[in-house]
Parts: sequence; structure tokens; C-alpha cells
Amino acid sequence: MNLKELILKTPFENVAKKFEEHYKDYKHITARLELLYSHLKQMQPADTREHTLYVEEYVEEGEKFYDVFAICDEVHYSYSMAPRKEWLSLEVANNSMPEAEFLAHVLWDMTFFGLTDEDINKHFEEERIALIESFEEPHELDS
Repeated sequence: MNLKELILKTPFENVAKKFEEHYKDYKHITARLELLYSHLKQMQPADTREHTLYVEEYVEEGEKFYDVFAICDEVHYSYSMAPRKEWLSLEVANNSMPEAEFLAHVLWDMTFFGLTDEDINKHFEEERIALIESFEEPHELDS
């Protein structure tokens, strides 16, 4: 099953509960996430490479964190700045995490740099420019 199929079969209300449970400080964006979720249901997935989407929980200093990533040919990829259409084509890994919780973490990662593709593109361009400028400035090497 790909991400689009999982979104189509999982009611947003269930995802919203898990999102608000894990990302308490961001409850205020739930209404905007619902609009995105509705938009994702209508969007056509991209025809991309065969990547599988994972969400893994890990604990650091007693606090739970979640890593969202894709794997293809044993290589890990971040999709945080990828267009939504590419996300939708990802195969969903079989894991023990409930589907609504899996989607809550995916939505968090998908919107980390912005709620729209335009927001993400703007952030990506800002990062690209900052990187180029950092190479243009002289730097002292640590001894």
C-alpha cells in the first residue's frame, strides 16, 4: 500500500488525535492539517522510484522522538522537502505502529518546513543560497 492509499482509508479525525497527542505545542495547526489532508486525498501521486516509507521511534535522554524516512536499495532518504506528490507514491512499511499514529508523524515531517509546497520551495531556496554564500566567505580551518 502506498501513502495515498493509507490516507484514503484513514479518517483525519483519528490522525488528528494522534497528532495532538504527540505534538501538543502544535494543536493550533490541526485545522490547516485537515485542509492539507483533504488536498492529499485529491492529489495524484508522482511516478517515482520504489522507496518505502518508515517511521521509527527512538528514545534520547528519556524523551521519545520519531524518525520519518524512506529507504531504497538500503539507502536512507529524507523526504522533508520533497513535493507532496512524491510522498504519496511512497510504499508504506509494514510495522506495528497504528496507521493513524504513523500518519501523524508523516504529517509532522511533511510539514516541518511549511504547510505548502510553495513554503517548502521557498525554504529550500533560502537554504541553497545560504550554502552557496557560506562557500564564498573565507573560513579559518580549525587546527
